[in-house]
Amino acid sequence: MTKPELERELNSMKQGGIGGFEVQPTYPLKLDDPQPGFHNFPYLSAEFLDALTFTAGRRTISGCAST
Repeated sequence: MTKPELERELNSMKQGGIGGFEVQPTYPLKLDDPQPGFHNFPYLSAEFLDALTFTAGRRTISGCAST
């Protein structure tokens, strides 16, 4: 997911009254596809950790709990 997508999802959860969330990495449900720009982040890669850090930072700003 891109950071704007993560931001949108976090805002949607907050607006929906969800007070927390859990980050649960899963196996890719779709293979990488360069044509539409779809790319999976390998587990614990720099991209993955950057997205996780971004999400954790936005969590504290939005007031949501996470595990």
